[in-house]
Amino acid sequence: MTYAPDPADVSNWLAEPAPRPRSVAAAVRLIYAVAALEILGVIISVARIGTLTGAIEAADRFTVSEAHSVALHDTLVTAASGLINAGLWLWVARHNAAGRTWARVVATALFVLHSLGVLLIVLPGHSTSFGAILDVMTWLVALGAVICLWRRDASQYFHSAAPHLARPRYF
Repeated sequence: MTYAPDPADVSNWLAEPAPRPRSVAAAVRLIYAVAALEILGVIISVARIGTLTGAIEAADRFTVSEAHSVALHDTLVTAASGLINAGLWLWVARHNAAGRTWARVVATALFVLHSLGVLLIVLPGHSTSFGAILDVMTWLVALGAVICLWRRDASQYFHSAAPHLARPRYF
């Protein structure tokens, strides 16, 4: 009589995972590039605070102190969101490289959220600044990553890696 393998047996879940296909490796590299572009956006945001202060002072008739306060607030919000985005993309890259099936869903959700932000930027009436161009470039790189993550060979890899990632449950 044969029995099903014991799920608590270490050899069942420590088996060698399937080799990572080129599309997943490319997606991980592109996701790292997205994180790098997010960090570049933070650097640009911090570097432009003086220019932004002058523009706010001239356009809205604020005092120098008020304009600097508004520019500082805008820069802090932009920098914080950029660092959070970069951290999320780095986290997702690591887990996609490990073959976690949920990680490509999270990467896709991040891409959709980024797409909504880019749509707000490219609506008529918004100026085309370097930040907007950087956001569109980041969107294009993220699009490439998502396409690579959902290719057929990537799907096979994620589905074949899933049993190797299962952990025994102790009730």
